[in-house]
Amino acid sequence: LFWSDIPIHLESRPDLASLKEFSPPISPLSAGLCVRPTPSSGESAARPEALRLFLSNLCKNPSLDHLTEHIATTLRQEAEAWLDEFESNDPS
Repeated sequence: LFWSDIPIHLESRPDLASLKEFSPPISPLSAGLCVRPTPSSGESAARPEALRLFLSNLCKNPSLDHLTEHIATTLRQEAEAWLDEFESNDPS
């Protein structure tokens, strides 16, 4: 239920500026990326505002099974990244 009510945007490819927002920068071959609001000081990380999926990278999958697995992996990795960020910002 983590992803319920979070819009998914299908885009052709990631833009360079978005990739460079992270340190180290994210690979241009990434399948997806969460749009996260910037938490205020001392505030826990909010749930993602949206998920961006990059069609040019997802289309490289050789079969529907591989595509399904790639999307599932992307959803899991982005949720885990949010959880890591949430726990590191948790003041307790």
